[in-house]
Formats: sequence, structure tokens, C-alpha cells
Amino acid sequence: MIKFMKLLAMSSLTLSFNLFGATLNLSESMLIEMSKKGSPQLDQIQAAFLGAELASTQGLEKYAPELFGQGLYKKTNEKALTTFQPVFSPIKSAQLGVRKSFSQGFDTSAYLETDQRSAQIPSGGSLKNVTSTTLVFKAQMDIWKNLLGKMSKRELESAELDKKRAEIEKDIQTKAFNIALRRVYWSLVANKESFLVLDSLLKTAAQQSREAKERQRNAVAEADEVARYEAQLASRQAAQHYLEFQREILIKQLRSLLPELSASEIVLENYDLNKAINEVLVCTTSIGQQ
Repeated sequence: MIKFMKLLAMSSLTLSFNLFGATLNLSESMLIEMSKKGSPQLDQIQAAFLGAELASTQGLEKYAPELFGQGLYKKTNEKALTTFQPVFSPIKSAQLGVRKSFSQGFDTSAYLETDQRSAQIPSGGSLKNVTSTTLVFKAQMDIWKNLLGKMSKRELESAELDKKRAEIEKDIQTKAFNIALRRVYWSLVANKESFLVLDSLLKTAAQQSREAKERQRNAVAEADEVARYEAQLASRQAAQHYLEFQREILIKQLRSLLPELSASEIVLENYDLNKAINEVLVCTTSIGQQ
């Protein structure tokens, strides 16, 4: 039973490690695809663009036609103060119309109004469902601030220009973010290539140090020669540690750009360094021609 519990605990630990420490073979194209799915920086860029787009839409909304209407029903039991003054009850009225503002500076409205009322005349007689209908059309313009829509047109143009500017900024910032991702990725590639070269040099320095110590034991080499090779070995070991530290800094930068990488152990996928160098040379030549 105890053995079974130990085995279960080890299995749970292994499962947790696999879930939270999974190895991710990372490539440049994978980074770009992951950034499209979402990142805090890109979400912020998109939010800024949507804010400008919303402001432009709200500027146009006030020139959209609006339907409006209202109704009234009034009934009273009051008595007339004089014999010739009727008390109207009930009173029914309704209003239905449309209004629209124009960028030329006009505010217009057109509506149909109807009024129906009844009354008892104290001196005798009555009025039953007396109805009046009125068609009203209104137009107004602010001749001081907005003559012929001068201010309205400028507001619309400004909102449209803000939207275009936000769209351009979104494109620029998105590309800048992708460039930042690619810069970190290729810095990791350069770090790996440097590590491979340094690893080869480290092996050579370790072999030279061993051979120098062997020669010293055989009274062929002096102590200063051994010290020189040991210093060379220590220098290359220090350089290797610095590259490891630099790699961790780059991975930290990458995870700050794409937080979803935080739970993964990052390993670079195979890459074609010669192809990348050729692409850079072609871009450099094209930029120089421009």
C-alpha cells in the first residue's frame, strides 16, 4: 500500500511537470502566429484603434435620421367657474415625426400633431371628439458658430482623419511588435551559435590545459605555460556562463511579449541560417537602392 502511494505521488509529480514545464520547439513563423492570437501589446493597439473608430462612428450618428413621438391623455372632473367656460375632458393628443441634422448646418424636423377633446358646456350643449390635425416642418441653423455647416464639416473631417491616423498607427505598431519578436528570436539564434562556437573553443582550451599539466609533470612545460592555459580555460568558461545569462534575459523578454510562453521550456527549432543571411542581404540591397 505504501509503495502504491509513493508511486501515485511520483506519477502526479511527473504529470504536473509535464503540464507546466512542457518543451516548446520555437520557430520564427510560430512566434508570428502566436502573436496574432493575442498579446497584451497587440490588444492595447487594437483598443486604441477601436476607440478612434468609435469616435468617428459617433460623429456620424448625430446626422442619422431619428423617429420620435409622444402621446397624452388627460381627464378631469373639475367644474366650470363660469357658465360660458367649458371644461375639456378627456383630452387626447399625439405627435409623431422624424428629425435629421445635416452637415451643412441645418437641423430639420417634420411631424404630425393631432388633438382630440370633448367638453360639456354649462349653459347647455356639448362638444364631442373635436379633432384638430397639424403638420409641422421646422428648420434651423446657427448662423454665428456653424454657418453653412462650417463647424460640422470640420468635426467630421477631423474624426475621419483621426480614424485614418489610428489605422496607420495600428499598422505601424503591429509591425513594430512583430519586429521586436523577430529581433529577440534572432538574438536567441545568435546566442545559440555563439554558444556552439564557444563550446568548441572550451573543449580545445580544456584539452590544451590537460596537455600542459601533463608536460609539466614530465618536466617539459613550465608553470607559467600551465597558468596561461588555465586562464584561457577559465576565461572561456566565464564567457559561456555569460551567454547562458544572456539567453535567460532574452527568454524573459520573449515571455514578456507573449505571456503564454511562460509555462513552457523554450527550445529553438531547426533554422536555416544561410537562408536568413541571404534574405537580410537582399533587403539591405533593396533599401540601398531605394
